[in-house]
Amino acid sequence: MKSEVRRGLVLVACVSVGFVISAGPGLVARAAEPDRWVEALTQSAATAVATHDAAQRRIVELEQRVKDLEAERGRAQQGAPKPAELAAAIARNEELAARNRALTVENQELAQSRLFVPSAAASTAPPPASDADAREQLRYWAKQIRDGETAFRRIPADWNAAVNVLLRNERQLDPNNPWREQ
Repeated sequence: MKSEVRRGLVLVACVSVGFVISAGPGLVARAAEPDRWVEALTQSAATAVATHDAAQRRIVELEQRVKDLEAERGRAQQGAPKPAELAAAIARNEELAARNRALTVENQELAQSRLFVPSAAASTAPPPASDADAREQLRYWAKQIRDGETAFRRIPADWNAAVNVLLRNERQLDPNNPWREQ
């Protein structure tokens, strides 16, 4: 029985030593925690006070802004136009909008008629045959372009100058020129 008690005591001692070894660092760390807790609590209390003060300042600012806006609205209502003036302005605006729509439609019709309807002079002459003189073909197409000009479609000035150079009549050379080869 003595040996069993001894074994029991050894077992209890081993378990106690294991507990002390495993729990020792935790107990030491826990002993240091109250200082950290105190610091954390004081910081959170200071933060809460600062947040509360900031919230109170923001509330005061917002209340002042509301008062300013109400005063501004009151001033604006005093200078607001009368209902009769407002109705007249709305009626004039609607009248001008209707007139603008009518003018827009008219402008579109004019543009369509000028852009897509060939002129009478341009449609009377048939195009030259493909085997005709190149200058004759060039004159025909230049005339077509120039007769079809509108405010919306013009050939650029440099193109017009180039067409003029191409369409220029040949000059007769001086038959009495001594430098001319015979």
